[in-house]
Amino acid sequence: MAEMQELAKRHERLLMGPRIDLGDPLDGRPYGYAYGDKGSGLVFLNNPSFVSQAIPLNLSQPLGLSVRQGARIRLDAVFPERERVEVLSDAVELWLRPFETLLLEIRASGAGLSSRPRARRDLSRAAAGRLGIRLALDAAQPRPDLAVTFADAARFETLGHKPRAECFRAPLPSLEGEETPILAIAVRLSRGGQEWKYAPFVAEVVQAVARVDGERVVLVPVPDARQFGNTQKAGCSWIVYKTRMPRRWSSRELSLEVHSHLPQDVATEIEAWVVRRWWKESARPVADSYYAESPS
Repeated sequence: MAEMQELAKRHERLLMGPRIDLGDPLDGRPYGYAYGDKGSGLVFLNNPSFVSQAIPLNLSQPLGLSVRQGARIRLDAVFPERERVEVLSDAVELWLRPFETLLLEIRASGAGLSSRPRARRDLSRAAAGRLGIRLALDAAQPRPDLAVTFADAARFETLGHKPRAECFRAPLPSLEGEETPILAIAVRLSRGGQEWKYAPFVAEVVQAVARVDGERVVLVPVPDARQFGNTQKAGCSWIVYKTRMPRRWSSRELSLEVHSHLPQDVATEIEAWVVRRWWKESARPVADSYYAESPS
C-alpha cells in the first residue's frame, strides 16, 4: 500500500491528465488505459480470460510520450510483481497471464531512472500458453452419483423454469509442477444472444458436480451467496465453480454434470479450464461457503 501511495504521489500530475483507453473490455481481449507526458507514463492492463493473451503497446506518441530518437526507454512492472520488462524498440508485445492485472511504469533516459536491480519479466509465448488450458468436453451419459435434487424445484416451476442436466467427460492434462493448478467450470447464461441475468445469485439455479475417476470433487462457486450484493441485486449471467487439483488427478478422467432450473429459452455455455496458479494466495483460512450453496 505504501509503495502504491508513493507511486501515485510521484505521478500525481500525470494521473490528472488525459487518459488513453486501450482495447475494449467487452471483446474478451486484454484492455486497459494509460497516462503519458514527455518522458514518463503509466499503463494499467487487465486480461479477462482463463488463457494468457498478448497485447501490443507502442511506447511513444500513442501514449503521449515525447522521447528523442535513440533515447533509452525503461519499462518496469510495478504490480503484481516488481520486474523489469525488456524493451528492444518502441513497439512491445506483452503477454498477460490468466486474469492478470498489470501496472507498468514507463521512463525515458533522465526521467528519474533508478539503478535498483529488478528481476526480468520472462513470459514467452510458450510459457504463457501453459498457464491456461481449455478441456475438451465430450457429451456423456448421466451418472447416478452425480445427480442433484433441487429443494426449491417447486418454486422454480412457478417461475417457468424447467430442470435440465448436461453431462460431460474430459481427460485431464498432466498436473506436474510447483504450483497446484485450479480446475474452473464456467457457466454463462444467455437468451437470444444476450446475457440473461438471474437474481439473487446464479448458484441458486445452476449447480456443477464432478468426480475424477470416482473421487468426489468439492467445487466452490464464484460469486457465492455472500457476494450477490456486489451487483446491487441486478443479478448475474455467469458462475464459475472451482477447486484445487491434487497431482493424483494427473491424466485421469473428469466426469462433470451441470444441473439447472432455467427458462426453456435460456441457453447455457459451459467451459472447463485448468489454470496454473501463477499468483500468490494468502494463507489466511477462509470459509468454503458451502453453507449457502448446497443445492438450493
